[in-house]
Amino acid sequence: MKGKRWFRRLFPVGLVLAGGLPLVCFALSNLYLASPKGRIFVASKVQEISGFETSVMGSSWSPWNGISVYGIRVEQPGPLNTAFSSPLLTIESIHAKLVWRALVLNRQVLLKGVEIRNPKLVLPIELLSQLPSQPAVVSTPHAVAQVDPSTQLTPAPPLPIGSTPETVALIQQKKPVAKIESVGESTIPTVWVKFSGGGLKIVSTKSKEPLYQISDLKGAAPLGGKHANSEIVLKQIELLGKPLVDTIKIPLKWRSPVLKVGAFGGELFGMDCEAAASIALSGAIPFQINAVLPEQENQKIGFGENVNAKFGSLAAQGVFQGQLTFPATWQGQWITQAASIDTSYASQTAHFDQGQTIVVFRNGALSCIDARLVGEQLTLIGNATLLSDGRAAANGRIIAAPETLFAISKFTEPNSAAPALTPLSTPQRSALDLQFFGKLGEFYFKPNPRAAPIPLN
Repeated sequence: MKGKRWFRRLFPVGLVLAGGLPLVCFALSNLYLASPKGRIFVASKVQEISGFETSVMGSSWSPWNGISVYGIRVEQPGPLNTAFSSPLLTIESIHAKLVWRALVLNRQVLLKGVEIRNPKLVLPIELLSQLPSQPAVVSTPHAVAQVDPSTQLTPAPPLPIGSTPETVALIQQKKPVAKIESVGESTIPTVWVKFSGGGLKIVSTKSKEPLYQISDLKGAAPLGGKHANSEIVLKQIELLGKPLVDTIKIPLKWRSPVLKVGAFGGELFGMDCEAAASIALSGAIPFQINAVLPEQENQKIGFGENVNAKFGSLAAQGVFQGQLTFPATWQGQWITQAASIDTSYASQTAHFDQGQTIVVFRNGALSCIDARLVGEQLTLIGNATLLSDGRAAANGRIIAAPETLFAISKFTEPNSAAPALTPLSTPQRSALDLQFFGKLGEFYFKPNPRAAPIPLN
């Protein structure tokens, strides 16, 4: 009888403990996450993903709301941390809803969805120096002098989006990139990543104003589960502090494991342009971005108050691809072709029959391997390379009659000194060779091959 009495007394206590213990554990775990030690623990997990110094203001969890992290701050790496007052990334909050059954039974993290509020990314171009790359060679000062000034260019027709310019393919042998393909549709619900109040700035230590800026970014991206479509809206886009376009809507199409950014259009310097992209959420995350400027006629572009150009026809095509988690595999190329170009600088005018630019990015080096404007009276030829460590070199050659070059040299030679021209095969034409070289913060200019380098502040 006594045993039954004790059982009757302890049974309610056991029920209270069984029901209250989870609540106590829930409360204590959230108190830990809000404590300094908990914040350091969560920040260390985020830092393992980002690779940069990270801090958080707090976090919490609940069976109904999932896991929430607040006040995420990812610092700029190395010396960039003191060069910029803004961190690399700030996020007001991230809310992730989990499939608890998979976590408890299989110890597998499956997401139902993620909501990101006010992500702000400030991306310095000097971050290129942080990318692992193989050694690259800067063009020698005489690289341009090897180009035959009499070479005539025959612009090819505009390339369809998705193709690779053959002229660039012959110069750069691309590393293989994993093929991006879709598989059968998943049966689980679509996993959505929703974000609002986002922003992007591309900055440089050499510019007080952002080089490129998106002031508002919002939308939802499907990143798992069943097939789905959505869009991202970008607003208030600026280039070098000047409005570029007010709003761009980017359509998204999820076909597991590939997220496709459908072809969307916009304006660049008042000209129509199109772009499309694909990214596979598997393995090393291969991606590819294509952009095209369809052939357009009689377009005018202003490069400041005094420099203007009018193109009889203009077309361009580019591609950028690689594996997202391995920056050393990133590579891209861009080719521009134009015909019947009229330029003006202040009161000076010039006409060119045709023009071409080929730009290549590989191993962390950005190179303009050929840029030229060819005319009967005046021809401009150049190339340039910017390495990931900030070193750069550029060469330019101006080909014209000697008297024309003497007039131009008044703008390039210090104190209007007489230029040292390079003779060509015909006495009717000569060349004025210009050189730029140095590294970020320490550039030099040579107005001719015989001149002493002039520091540029």
